[in-house]
Amino acid sequence: MPRSTKLLQILLIAILIMVSFQVYLTLASLHLYAALASIFCFLLLLLLLTLYVRKEKEYAASNRELHEAMRRTEHLETVSQMAASIAHEVRNPMTSVQGFLQLMSREVNPGHAHAMYLRVMEEDLRRISTIITEYLNFSKMGSDMLEEVDLRQLLHNTCTLLQSEANMRGIIITLELPADSLFLTIDANRIKQVLINLARNAMEAIDGQAGTITLVLEDSGDRVCLKVKDTGPGISASDLPRIFNPFYTTKPTGTGLGLSISKRIIEEKGGSIAVQTEEGRGTTFFLYLPKHPF
Repeated sequence: MPRSTKLLQILLIAILIMVSFQVYLTLASLHLYAALASIFCFLLLLLLLTLYVRKEKEYAASNRELHEAMRRTEHLETVSQMAASIAHEVRNPMTSVQGFLQLMSREVNPGHAHAMYLRVMEEDLRRISTIITEYLNFSKMGSDMLEEVDLRQLLHNTCTLLQSEANMRGIIITLELPADSLFLTIDANRIKQVLINLARNAMEAIDGQAGTITLVLEDSGDRVCLKVKDTGPGISASDLPRIFNPFYTTKPTGTGLGLSISKRIIEEKGGSIAVQTEEGRGTTFFLYLPKHPF
């Protein structure tokens, strides 16, 4: 029991004895009103002390919960650092294995069964490499390369990068840009990474059907809004609450880190990310970035 609680209990007993004695004296003197006033004061004091003790207990419980949450956070941070270190160490020898597999593939007749085995191994290694790279991106808190960027030009460049893949999938990419240039001090590569992640997710969602992806830039007062709109199937109501969770994916070959990384990048810049979707009609992701980041 905390020392403050013990002191309060002792004080309460002392007050009880004192007031009881006062009541006895006043009753003995037939001063009824004085006795009633003493009882009222005692009850009021008792109520205040009870409330104080209750608040003390709530405060102590809150402190314990906060301490436990901090301990769990520190533990998770340690585990995350260890996992990132292991992933980094695994990637280096795996790169060597990939290189040797490519050399072996050149020496094997394409029609031989071994050639198929080598292709399967290369594909699996590429998938593992992608998972490791995305995990390292997710766990890394690197410093930004800030520069003043023309967002109109950034979206043009992003569209150019995506154009060939979109053409192969039969998807049209369009731009909706303001008439005037809009400048923002950001890490251009990271914002471009977010746009590419969202656009590629949209391509996979459209899945070979004729569709359109639109990159939009809007001036929203003290913020800038970037949108990635698609005419795909939309996101189901059951999946929507979990799409930003790490490692959550509905794709058989997905890592489940793309949206988590995108959300983290935007929020690190003091921005926010939102999604609006309608099943059978498409999905729009909204990226809000402050014009004057903290």
